Amino acid sequence: MISLDATIKTDPEVVCTTLKNGETVLLHLGTQTYYSLNETGSHIWTLLDKGLSLSEISHQIPEKFEVSEDHARQSVLALVNALASENLVAVAA
Repeated sequence: MISLDATIKTDPEVVCTTLKNGETVLLHLGTQTYYSLNETGSHIWTLLDKGLSLSEISHQIPEKFEVSEDHARQSVLALVNALASENLVAVAA
């Protein structure tokens, strides 16, 4: 289980593009599998790619999406754990 103290690294084999509607499409080149992220997930992916810790990301989400900090923490952890289970991200060493 990944904690809020973790810094997450996106897999270099994942390429992404953001669509006009705010969604992001991810393609894992190794598995040739596509994934789709909604606008919130897209924002989290961008912040992960910038090297922010999960705690830092959790503090930024309420400012942009008008949700509670508790909801933001739960959402960030849920998404990152789902991304990790698909080998799209890993905890940075």
